[in-house]
Amino acid sequence: MKRYGAIFVAAGALAALAWSVATATNVKHEERSLSKQLAAVKATADYAASLAEIGDRVIDLPDDGHAWFTTVITQDDPTPREKQVVSWFDTDPQLSRLKQQTHWHVYTPKSAVYQNVASAIVSGFPAVIVQDSTGVVVYKVSGDNVPNTPWPLVRGIIDCIRAHCPHCPRPKPKPTPAPEPAPAPVEPPADKPVIPASSAPTTTRRPTAGTTRCL
Repeated sequence: MKRYGAIFVAAGALAALAWSVATATNVKHEERSLSKQLAAVKATADYAASLAEIGDRVIDLPDDGHAWFTTVITQDDPTPREKQVVSWFDTDPQLSRLKQQTHWHVYTPKSAVYQNVASAIVSGFPAVIVQDSTGVVVYKVSGDNVPNTPWPLVRGIIDCIRAHCPHCPRPKPKPTPAPEPAPAPVEPPADKPVIPASSAPTTTRRPTAGTTRCL
């Protein structure tokens, strides 16, 4: 009996140890999950604050902006991080505006023109490059220096464009068209009542106290 009792005690101790290990593992998993959620919330808050900071600073290029170039370089098999940077140019309003204004390219080491842009990749992939109409590099960033959110990238591009060409003519905003006048009300013929007889009420109710009488 003592032998069986010792076995039961040992089994209980092992079960308790296993439960403790499982509990500790779950706690660590929940802590990591909570940390990721907090990081996501902070990134969202930072992005909202940055938009307030940037205000009306938009990526406006000079008159020859349609001849500028925006290039993103990734590995042949892009990582999730590289795919995310490429996706910003579709999802972020400012970067999407830049993409639409310029010649847009995504290159990899297998691209025929890769050797022409390889020198811009100083810190690894991904790389973001903005060039003017003559090919001069106005802005570039690569590797770990690429921000984790779009807004620092937007701010950097704006600052570099303005530093590169502070006196370049900017596209003039299109004037807001004057509102068209509302159509004049159609007056009924002088010999016709405003309310046709067929739709006029047949009875008249005396207005109660406190109501407005419509004439």
